[in-house]
This record gives sequence, structure tokens and C-alpha cells, in this order.
Amino acid sequence: MQHKYEEAKDKAGEWKEGAEQFQSAQESSAKAYEQAKDKAAGLSATASQKASDVGSSAKEAAFAAVKKAQKVEKSAEEIASAAISNARLQ
Repeated sequence: MQHKYEEAKDKAGEWKEGAEQFQSAQESSAKAYEQAKDKAAGLSATASQKASDVGSSAKEAAFAAVKKAQKVEKSAEEIASAAISNARLQ
């Protein structure tokens, strides 16, 4: 009877050790998951900010191009007007 008790006690010790290792592995996995989730959130925020910055830069470039086109158009109108005036004088 003592022998069976010792075997059961040894088995219980093995199961307890296995359960502790499993719990440790679960805790490590949970920690790794949280770290990965935090890193992904940081990367997402960074990507969003960069996209916003690129969008702002593109918008500024578009406005600058429109202003330049308006200046070129105005200059072309002035040149055409001057050419018409010169043609009338001749």
C-alpha cells in the first residue's frame, strides 16, 4: 500500500510540475502577445502619421502648382494683350 501511495505522490508531483511549466508558458505567451499588440499599435500610429504627412505635402504641392499655373496664365494673358496692342498700332 505504501508503494502505491509513493507512486501516486510521484505522479502528482510530475503533474504539478507540468502544470507549473504550462502556466509559465501561458504567461510568457500572454506577455509576448501584449508586447506584439503594443508594437503593432505603435507602428499603426506611425504609419498613419506618415500618411497624413505625405497627404499634407501633396496638398501643399498641389496648391503651389495651382498658384504657379495662375501666374503663368496671367503672364500669358498680359503677353497676348501686349501683342494685340502692338499689332493694332502697326
